Amino acid sequence: MNGTKHLFFALAGILTLQAGMAQEKLTGLIENPLARPQPKLPATRATAPPLELPFVDCFVPTKPWPNTELWTTNGVYVNDHYAVNMPTIGIATFDALDTNGRVYPWLTGTSMPADTLTSLPINLAGTHDVVLSFFFQAGGLADIPEANDLFYLEFYSPSDDRWEKVWHAYTNIVDTVVTEIKFAQQPDQQHTRINHKLKDIRSKFIYTALEVNPQWLQSGFQFRFVNMVSLTVNIDAPGRSNNADVWHLSFLYLDKSRNVNDTLLLDVGIAAPQGPLTKVYESVPASHLNTTEAQRNLFGATTDITFTYRNLGWGTRNVSRRFSIKPLYGSGMAPINHTLGSENISDGQLHIRTFHEAPYYFSADTDAAAFEICSYLVIEGDAELTPLRRALRSNDTTTYIQRFHDYYAYDDGSAENGYGLFGNGTGNGRVAVQFQSYRTDSLRGVYMYFNFAKDSANLKPFRLAVWDDNDGVPGNLIYSHNVSRPAIRDSMNKFVAYKFRHALPIARGQAFYVGWIQTSEVFLNIGFDANRLNGHRNFYALNAFGGWSQSIYDGSLMIRPIFCDPQDFPDDFVPPPPPPTPVRPDDDYLLYPNPAYDQVSIRNLKAEREMSAPSGTQRIEVYNLRGTLVHSAYTPDGTFSVAKLPAGVYIVRIYENNMVKSSRKIIIAR
Repeated sequence: MNGTKHLFFALAGILTLQAGMAQEKLTGLIENPLARPQPKLPATRATAPPLELPFVDCFVPTKPWPNTELWTTNGVYVNDHYAVNMPTIGIATFDALDTNGRVYPWLTGTSMPADTLTSLPINLAGTHDVVLSFFFQAGGLADIPEANDLFYLEFYSPSDDRWEKVWHAYTNIVDTVVTEIKFAQQPDQQHTRINHKLKDIRSKFIYTALEVNPQWLQSGFQFRFVNMVSLTVNIDAPGRSNNADVWHLSFLYLDKSRNVNDTLLLDVGIAAPQGPLTKVYESVPASHLNTTEAQRNLFGATTDITFTYRNLGWGTRNVSRRFSIKPLYGSGMAPINHTLGSENISDGQLHIRTFHEAPYYFSADTDAAAFEICSYLVIEGDAELTPLRRALRSNDTTTYIQRFHDYYAYDDGSAENGYGLFGNGTGNGRVAVQFQSYRTDSLRGVYMYFNFAKDSANLKPFRLAVWDDNDGVPGNLIYSHNVSRPAIRDSMNKFVAYKFRHALPIARGQAFYVGWIQTSEVFLNIGFDANRLNGHRNFYALNAFGGWSQSIYDGSLMIRPIFCDPQDFPDDFVPPPPPPTPVRPDDDYLLYPNPAYDQVSIRNLKAEREMSAPSGTQRIEVYNLRGTLVHSAYTPDGTFSVAKLPAGVYIVRIYENNMVKSSRKIIIAR
């Protein structure tokens, strides 16, 4: 499972919202579900002598934080999936989120410092021709920084305890230009401005190099990167206020005896992470894995292995490609190892090579299985274990864990964005994801991952729903129940299981759709994986009567239908509500949730059956048990607030065209 700073996070970043317009939307993230505080610097490291050159970091993501043998940090997130076209695998992401994965509390709409990455002290005494080089990118799969949201670099002089800015970068989004300024480090020098005109700002890593002038060549020298952030606040939809102004740093190299104009880096490294070997789903239930149909549809007739690797300037090198699959648990299959030939790669070349090997039969002996898939390079000359080569070997290998548990999934477990419906008229909108079962089984619930939203603005009721198929789009509603609010867990596994009131039989090969029905116009902000492209399986309808449309956003919604035996349903789950009270034939109104917390929705069941609109203007009156009118409101969207009413029992009268149509008892719980 990939990590994310999702917050987590992205493809559309922060989108300007036309107030009132009903639409589907992507947003950036306000939290990172996989971020964790960096461990404290070990006491031995804190008192150790300064580091010696070379100082090299490819930011290969073995942990979500930077290497504590090289850095101290505040909020920087190490990953391999949040940028586009990495020079080699691994990036350090700078954004608006702290080490706990939440937006820094001091950030506003004005640009202010956010993440910081500071090197440990380095010994530069007695060195010469010291150069610091690195790659940087604006945005990637996240929000592109505005012009005032700088990414800057400072050097530290221990002799006079002084930090000085030596470089910064900023964007011009309209003209698709990234500008970097190298500041003069001595009085006789001039600032250098470089404008990079790009076809697409978010998909280009820019290489830059700076001389470290003599005044910095001391023992105890340090440098640090900082990003500036200005939050975008969605006044009309606060649930969409999100992470912003993201910069990515990759392949940083500080060493002596270098030429600042030399762009050749002595490395060949993997440039894209290993992904799943499945061709449709990211995962299927382990109990569905052992069928011929599952093997054929998931993996095809061959095991297809793709290597993506780049020569950054090491001269022509011969590279051998190796690949392995090893069961970790739940399977008695034997591990395999492949040597997939070798070939030369020249300076600056990117090789993408796909190999079609004999199929590997992924089988499960239990209700959960996992396999380690590893691809790695053996590079000519790599036996020369100089300090530089030792530091660079980490980007020669990439590993992916292929899991099969109790669910179908398209997503990789990390959200780069949030997705939802927003705008006038979406109070009964619908969202659905298409699935197809490889075995006849019982659908018992669904895992869902909702992002945190600012001030918990997305914690509103909705209806969990399942539809059958109607020629490639959602058809009849075959199951639904009310959910009082999205459940969000503060743990590494952010998915939450929602249990159905009863099991739904799903036939082998049957297409079905899982999602939700809106009960308000609130943006619910479900996780959106921008790295797994399944937009053709995502559908939405903006209201109760409109037709279904295929999503315009190519990615995977983080919704996972659960197939398991009843006794094996996850222990931590959101239970379904009790069945609704039967409605009298002459009284076709349903109020939910009941008990209610802060908002109540009204369903006109007769209008739903007849697919007709309400017969007139609808309003409600709420009375306490003493018969006192305590609240009244018009309900054009079928909802009304009870947030200001104390806990207790109330009677709700529903009017249409000033005529009482129904009276209902509700309970308000706090």
